[in-house]
Amino acid sequence: MDDAYPYTLIVELEENNVPRLKNKLVKYFQSKRRAGGGECQIQYEDRSRTAVLRFRREEDRARVLTQETHVIVLEEGVIKVSVHLADRSSERELTTTTNNQQSNSDIRASEEETQVEAVSRVEQTEESALGSTSAVLENVPPDMSKDIMEMLVENIYFKSQINTQPDFSLEMLSDICSAVITFSSTKENNEFITSCQTNRTFLNKKLTVRALEVTSQVRVENLANISEDVLLLYFENEGWEVEQVTPDKEEQSAVISFKMDTAVQGIIKKEHVIGITPVKAFPFYDSLGTVLYGKVRPKPKLPATFSKSIHSPLLTYLHQQQEAAEMVCGHLSALFCKVDLLPSSVSFSPLPALLEQKDVTPKYIKQWKQSVEQAFTQVLSRFKTLRLQPPPSTWEESEAQIREIVLDKTMEVIPEKAEGALSVVGLVDEVTRLEPTLNELMTRIEKRVQRENSSITQGFEISEEMFHLLCQDGLADRFKDNYPDLEMTYEDKLILKGLSHEVSDAAIVVMAQVLAVQKKLLDGPTAEEDNQIEAASREEQTEQPALGSTSAVLENVPQDMSKEFMEMLVENIHKNYKSPMTSQPEFSLEIISDTCSAVVTFSSAKENNEFITSCEKNKMFLNKKLTVRPLEVTSQLKVEDVSNISEDVLLLYFENEGWKVEQFTPNEEEQSAVISFKMDTDVEGIIKRKHQFGKTYLKVFPFYNSLGTALYGKERPILNVSKCMRNTRKNYQPLPRPIYQIQTSDGIDLAVSKADLCSYAVDAVVINSNKNLKLDGGTGEAIVAAAGSSLQEECDKIHLRRGQLKPGDSVITGAGGRLQCKKVIHAVTPQYDPSNHLKTVGQLRRAVKGSLELAEMNGCQSLAISAISANMGFPIDLCADTIIKVLKEHCEDQFGENNLKQIHFVSTDDHAVHALETSVRHKFGNQGIIYSQQSVTDRQSLKSMEGFIQAARCVPKQSPILEKDENTLQLLDTNEELSIELVEGNIQDATTEGIVNVVGRELDLRRGAVSKAILEAAGPNLQLLVSEHCQTGNFGDVIVTSACQLRSNMLFHAVVPPWDNKGNAYKIMREIVEDCLNKAENRGLTSISFPAIGTGKLGFPKDLAASVMIGEVLAFKKQSMRLKKVAIVLHPKDRETIQVFNQELEKRLSTGS
Repeated sequence: MDDAYPYTLIVELEENNVPRLKNKLVKYFQSKRRAGGGECQIQYEDRSRTAVLRFRREEDRARVLTQETHVIVLEEGVIKVSVHLADRSSERELTTTTNNQQSNSDIRASEEETQVEAVSRVEQTEESALGSTSAVLENVPPDMSKDIMEMLVENIYFKSQINTQPDFSLEMLSDICSAVITFSSTKENNEFITSCQTNRTFLNKKLTVRALEVTSQVRVENLANISEDVLLLYFENEGWEVEQVTPDKEEQSAVISFKMDTAVQGIIKKEHVIGITPVKAFPFYDSLGTVLYGKVRPKPKLPATFSKSIHSPLLTYLHQQQEAAEMVCGHLSALFCKVDLLPSSVSFSPLPALLEQKDVTPKYIKQWKQSVEQAFTQVLSRFKTLRLQPPPSTWEESEAQIREIVLDKTMEVIPEKAEGALSVVGLVDEVTRLEPTLNELMTRIEKRVQRENSSITQGFEISEEMFHLLCQDGLADRFKDNYPDLEMTYEDKLILKGLSHEVSDAAIVVMAQVLAVQKKLLDGPTAEEDNQIEAASREEQTEQPALGSTSAVLENVPQDMSKEFMEMLVENIHKNYKSPMTSQPEFSLEIISDTCSAVVTFSSAKENNEFITSCEKNKMFLNKKLTVRPLEVTSQLKVEDVSNISEDVLLLYFENEGWKVEQFTPNEEEQSAVISFKMDTDVEGIIKRKHQFGKTYLKVFPFYNSLGTALYGKERPILNVSKCMRNTRKNYQPLPRPIYQIQTSDGIDLAVSKADLCSYAVDAVVINSNKNLKLDGGTGEAIVAAAGSSLQEECDKIHLRRGQLKPGDSVITGAGGRLQCKKVIHAVTPQYDPSNHLKTVGQLRRAVKGSLELAEMNGCQSLAISAISANMGFPIDLCADTIIKVLKEHCEDQFGENNLKQIHFVSTDDHAVHALETSVRHKFGNQGIIYSQQSVTDRQSLKSMEGFIQAARCVPKQSPILEKDENTLQLLDTNEELSIELVEGNIQDATTEGIVNVVGRELDLRRGAVSKAILEAAGPNLQLLVSEHCQTGNFGDVIVTSACQLRSNMLFHAVVPPWDNKGNAYKIMREIVEDCLNKAENRGLTSISFPAIGTGKLGFPKDLAASVMIGEVLAFKKQSMRLKKVAIVLHPKDRETIQVFNQELEKRLSTGS
């Protein structure tokens, strides 16, 4: 034996009591992986501290010697040993001593020798098979029982050449169609795996077999109140080094990974008590996804009961509708789930029958909750909730009308008064059927309430007889046709109630009707009408002038036209209109030079109406290009020289005299005030009287909003020079050039400007305010500095009258001072609260909406608003988006009826201006005008560029006309309102909402002229976005990303093939254009730009590319709902392509295709 193993080492061990250490030493030093050794023998006596180790090969001994000290990991712990060469005498002495000891225990030595030889054979197998005593049979049929499986294992051994039948244990894993057979040794396991490959029954059953991996993980169960940290400390203190603890709170267990796989055997053999809690540990295998319990696997437990919240109206519906509740319960009973409808949630409990099912598996039990949630969501999709929010003032009325519509017994109307909502709940088809009717009802109620809030009432002094004559003449029918919602009554005078423009237009109609009746008198009435008309005429002569409008306003009066000339012109106009029953009327003339206007006042409305009618026939009037209109009846007075009289005294004086004051607007610089009264009839009574305060007489004059001034009679007061300069500056201050400008479909001009709100010349500005209306800090401080202290005083009086305001409120005051506007609207905006996002956004919406309504009610035609709430913690993009969204809703609600004609979004902050511009583009489209620093001369030269072609248009009726960009070559509007534009320019500079890019299959944006230009303009992040989507593409793919730094919103990256002369590339190109248009439409885009796809290095024939692209756009027009503009951007230097595309579009225009 010594001759076969000639290479000797001396092994020195530390003191130990490890039993059977000799076998473990042999196993360790035979392992090439752990010790670097090989085939060897050892001479060792238990509890000795020295052993002789002999190797068959010298290189094995040399590798072991490279590591002087070895650490051997045992189940009982670790033991350190050192190795070294020995001289022959010490080796001989040690060998002799060992041989003598062995002669005294021959039987034991013989057994150990056998074990060593067995270990030696095992170590010669692959290292991965070490310790693997289990095999996994897979693809086990679900109906194969454990008994049959045991018989199959025995059959495999019986049919093999192995003489002895080994002991084994079998564990069935039915949920993964597997079984695990565990033997007492690795050798038996390997023999079994080898024998399976030749067993006919095994192969016929199409089973597979593999060795189960040696695991370093255990699953510890029954961890009700044991934390992850306690587990880690427990096993570390026991001497097992833990790598990871993965708890499963739902199953009160944890999977623990150890550094050494040898720790698992020691752990599962030991009983564990943590604190006072006994816990169980079982080996866990990743490849199985489960633990092995031994011969008997534990039965699965019922999953835990859980609850889920659903939308309150739907839950109430299920409580009230028994059939609906039974539908839900029946659907979930298939999953052995009991459903309980609780007051605020739904509870789900497993039924015991779940565990009695034949095919139930632990995996199914674990996924039961997820299956129930999916089934519950699926059954709830059969129901629909329609949430309606009526105006608070119409709650009861709205609920009653909704219930009249919802008559189906399977539906419920669920009131949520605290949230201001009424929900209609029922089956999807039933609710969908009623949805248009209910939405129409809400729209009708909301418009009515809005109309009631915005309506004005105005009275006109005409006799009752005249009123009846007008009604007989069809006045009511005229109003019904044009203004169906206008209310007309008679109570000692004609009273009209409606929106301001309706009342104004109706007044003109009434005046014309009165004039027509009077003309009948002049022409001679019939005998039947004579008595009625004479009585009405006499009444008209005794009453106040008809409708109170005795003045006409002449506008566009030249600055050099004298008062004397104007008087002669008025006389000439009336002279040419004279009839046998009329005489030259008396009139007064007041020139308002700073507004290029003149006011002519007559003694009666009849004379005024005759004058207005005559103007339209007078040649001199028409040649001078003058215009004429009736002056409105006013309910405002201007009181002057009130420097020593306080506002409160003036208010009390007029109130005590019986005139009800609605608003008081002081002007500290002019020492005057404008007072608004509830009734316009009060004004005439006031100006006819003298008003004395001690020795001072008040000067009162009628004030007219449309003129922006008072009327003083024949002689207007002379203003001092400084005031004239100030007024001139205020009236003629030019508006700054906007950054972006667009017109809505109903004609409202929207502009985004970088400017100072204090110097913006509009009718009203909207500023940020606080609950106490204190103008301190930011815009408020700048506004009050420009307006003077009177503005703050007016705010204080409103606060005194109304108390503290709430976020979302808004009030209006006068302006004055150096402010260019006429009115200031104070919007009380909220402090942004991310935790209560919906509430604060709702308050901002209410503030913006209230500001717009105040501007409308006060006759404002132009309004400027900044990014209010941006300084209150609101993200600037959210702030801008909310303001523009409310404005868009307001424009849609008031479509065609807006008093506001210009709305400016103004800020001095670049970020705010950019956010406002982006939001306006997003909500109203990119078809607006973008202003740059380019001069007018430059623009004219661009228009005269070679190849600039006059637009060819086919404009549909009642559709908005799209404005052409100055670089547009041709524009075709289809009958479906989808326009096609040919534009000269660079694709990366396009301002449409979408841009199409051309890329190759490798998706490298640096290749290709189009994609390279787009990448440089958009920034390097664009390549990352494309690469995140996919690494390579196929011809015909279209990848959608954001546009990064481009002025567009989205990019459509089309993978375009080169021209192949076979037709495949032609087909793919058509599909690409169609796909881009569909994707733009589905994403709600209104405009998109294409390059001339394929006309560069890809080699497409230019005429073919033009035909395909224009043809596909025209084919798409019938299905386009949102997409309104398709631009084809052609590079300025590619004159040939420009010519080809122009010819193709001209051909389409000429043929009408």
